[in-house]
Amino acid sequence: MDEIRSISPFAYDDLLKTNPKYWSRAYFKTMTHCDVVDNNISECFNSWILEARYKPIISMLDHIRVQCMERIHVKRDYMARIDSDLCPRIIKKLNYNIEGSKKCTSTWDGGDKCEVKDLEGNQFEVDMKNRICSCRKWQLTGMPCIHGCQAILSINAAPESFVDEYFKKTTYLKSYSYLMSPMKGSKEWPLAKQVKLLPPKARRMPGRPKKHRRREADEVGGGYRLSKKGVVMKCSRCLVIGHNKATCKTTEAEALENHRKADEARKAQAEAARAHSLRSKQNVRKKTTQTAGAQSSTGVGQAKKRGRPPKAKQINQQHPTPTSSPQAPSTQEVPTEAAQKKRRGRPPKTSNTKVQTRKMPAGMGVFTGDDGHTYMSSSRSTVRLTDSEPNTTTQDAEQVSRQPSKSPLKKGGQMVFSRSELKK
Repeated sequence: MDEIRSISPFAYDDLLKTNPKYWSRAYFKTMTHCDVVDNNISECFNSWILEARYKPIISMLDHIRVQCMERIHVKRDYMARIDSDLCPRIIKKLNYNIEGSKKCTSTWDGGDKCEVKDLEGNQFEVDMKNRICSCRKWQLTGMPCIHGCQAILSINAAPESFVDEYFKKTTYLKSYSYLMSPMKGSKEWPLAKQVKLLPPKARRMPGRPKKHRRREADEVGGGYRLSKKGVVMKCSRCLVIGHNKATCKTTEAEALENHRKADEARKAQAEAARAHSLRSKQNVRKKTTQTAGAQSSTGVGQAKKRGRPPKAKQINQQHPTPTSSPQAPSTQEVPTEAAQKKRRGRPPKTSNTKVQTRKMPAGMGVFTGDDGHTYMSSSRSTVRLTDSEPNTTTQDAEQVSRQPSKSPLKKGGQMVFSRSELKK
C-alpha cells in the first residue's frame, strides 16, 4: 500500500473505500481455491445472453433456459473425451509452474516438508502433506505453486496427484450430470385465476438505444471507431497545447506572435534541411572525382558505358589464288576474332581444308585408276601407292597383277586379291 500511495495518492484513497477482502489476495479465503480478482465470469455471462436481454422477461428466461440446456450436454460430452484426469486448463497452469520450478532449489527434511529457495534469495516452507506453502498461492489456487512443484519433484512424486479435487475430470462431470428437462410451449401453460398483469407503459428514451454496457474511464473502448485517448489537443488559433479553438482565451496579439515564431521555426528547419541536402551532394561529387583520379593514376580504364557495346567492323581478307593450280580454293571472307565474338546466332559455315579422297570401286585389291596411279582398296578405305609418273606405276601394277594366285576373283573387270595373298 505504501508503494501505491507513492505512485498515486488518489488510487490509495479510492482503494481504502472498499473492503480489502474483495480485491486483495492477502484477505481471500482459501476454501474456494480461487484467486480471481475481477468479474470476468459475470461479464462473460452477460455477453453470452446478449441476444436474450432485449426480449420480454418471460421470453428472455425461456431463451436462457434453452441455452443452458444445450450447454450442459455439450460441455459434458467434451470433457468425457479428455483422456487426462485433470481439466485441460489446469494442466496448462500446472505445466507453467513446473517450468518455473527449474529456477528453484530445495532441501528435503526426510518427511513431508521441504525448504525451497529461488534465484532472488527468498526462502519458503512447503508442507506437502497438508498442501501448504508459505507463499500462500498453493492454498489459494488449489494446485501446487512453483515452490510446491520443486518440493514434489525433489522426492520423485507426481505434481498432478497433489491437485485439489475441484479441478479433476470426475468433479467436472458431476457438475454437468444434472440435465434440464424440456418444457411445453406457452400455449399449453395453465391459465392463472389472478388478475392479468400488464407491462408498464413504454416510454421512448432520448437518443439511440445502447446495446453495450457502459465502460469505465480507464477501459479500452470497443467497436470500429478509433479511440482519441492519448491524442494531444492543440489550438489552431494560438498554437498552444491543452485546449482547442472553441475554448481559447489567448489575446489576438499573443496568437499572432505565436504564429510568427512558428513560421520562423519552420523556415529555419527548411533551410537546415536544404543545407544538409547540398552537403550530401557535394560529398558525393567529391568522392566521384577522387575515384576517377585514382583510376587514371593507376592506369585503370574509364568507366563502362551503359547500353549495348558498339559493333566491331568486319575486315574481309581476300586470299589470291594462283591461276596455274586448277584446284585452288575460292575467295572467302574471313571475319576478325572480335567480329566472331560479337556475332550472334549460328556461326557461318567454313570451307573444308582437308583433301577429299576420290570415290573408288568397292572391294579389296590393287588396281590402276583412270589417272594412271596405282591404288590399294580395302573394306574401309582406298590408299594411293605411287607418287611418281603414271607410266612407272602402271608397270608396277602390271607386275603385281601378274603374280600367281590360287583363287583370283574378278569384280568389276579388275583383279581382286585376298588379304593372305597381299601379305605374301
